Amino acid sequence: MSVTSLELMRRLRDGKDALRQARRNAPLAEKLRQIVQAQHLYVQVVGSRRSLEPWERPWDVPSVISESGVINPNGIERTKT
Repeated sequence: MSVTSLELMRRLRDGKDALRQARRNAPLAEKLRQIVQAQHLYVQVVGSRRSLEPWERPWDVPSVISESGVINPNGIERTKT
């Protein structure tokens, strides 16, 4: 199956649009999970290349955004109050 450059570019743009739409429509908890995951990856990559600046060092987020909970790599864990 041969795909032309124009067809490939169209398919890539369509996929990018679909990904952007899915991210826009994601619930807040999923958006927060993605941010925490991206920050974790950033710290791993940059920290392996050089010392992190004080403002780049990760800090524990023990509290809430809008309800009581803890953010971890798997999402937001709700705590019972």
